[in-house]
Amino acid sequence: QYAAGPYNGNPMMQAASRPSSGLPIAVMTLSALYVVLCLVEVFALVHRVSLANNLISDPTSVTVDQANSADNLVSGLSVVAIIVFLAVIIVLGIWQRSLRNALAPTGQYQAVLKAARYQVFRAVWLVSILLAIFLRGSQNLDTPQDVISHDHQYMAYYGIRAALGVLLVFLALQLKRA
Repeated sequence: QYAAGPYNGNPMMQAASRPSSGLPIAVMTLSALYVVLCLVEVFALVHRVSLANNLISDPTSVTVDQANSADNLVSGLSVVAIIVFLAVIIVLGIWQRSLRNALAPTGQYQAVLKAARYQVFRAVWLVSILLAIFLRGSQNLDTPQDVISHDHQYMAYYGIRAALGVLLVFLALQLKRA
């Protein structure tokens, strides 16, 4: 009736150890949201740089409220992006545990990770975390020129993070297919 194998034909064991189909979708959705947030951060920084340039050319053209609003937007988006990134890591960890529970008895777990290039996942996490630590150092932004220089660095950083997020979506899709 049921094929013999690592589950000895027991349909309850087969159902209990099947990996969740919702976890890959959650990882890809959160990763896509992370990409969108990183791109929105780039546009928020462009706006803040524009305000700083306006302040340099005409100090009366920018109000304190405009500057504070631009700062708050960038800070808020950064916090949300970090929370989403941590959610991606948590859901990915849960998915990995689900895969391990389902595939380890059959000896396929390591082969699936290798086929999906899971080591690239780890490298992507490490690069994104190192970028966050590197660029989160305390910097004094005393002049509008300091803000412009700082924000140009962050634009590159958020662009790299967005690219890493796209890579996470692609690798999650590869892992789902493997």
